[in-house]
Amino acid sequence: MMDFSDFFRSEADQLLRFCWVLTLDTDEAADLAQEVMTRAYERWDLLEQQDQNPAGWVRTVAVNLSRSRWRRVKRFRMFVPKLVAPPQAAAVASDPDLALALEALALRQRQVIALRYWADLPLAECAIEMGISLGSVKQHLARAHRNLAAAIDPAILQDLVL
Repeated sequence: MMDFSDFFRSEADQLLRFCWVLTLDTDEAADLAQEVMTRAYERWDLLEQQDQNPAGWVRTVAVNLSRSRWRRVKRFRMFVPKLVAPPQAAAVASDPDLALALEALALRQRQVIALRYWADLPLAECAIEMGISLGSVKQHLARAHRNLAAAIDPAILQDLVL
């Protein structure tokens, strides 16, 4: 079995990109990825057992933590006026239109896009990692496709292989 150092080296960059798609914020993505890897390190003895999938576990934890973060941010924004403009996620993405379109998606839609296209998971695994039915994953993915198609250049969608 692989030790945690090898796992970290092989998964850290992909996890960071995955977390950025979930959060659309560079700093939040780095914090999220760090928290997820810390939790994986703390549980490594269990995760490295033969029947476990550490990479899948890490993605699932990232999705769950990002959902919790989204709820906290939503509550915070309801009670605290915006004092400064939030950092632009578009500055991080290679295509500003894509970043803005991703930002406009509902959280579940962005999660399924991240799992399906950035983590390259089959729909059934997306359902497992999101803790929802396969039908719900398909529904969120179809809505995400519709919303993205309406918001960005079709050539960008072809590049994503949506």
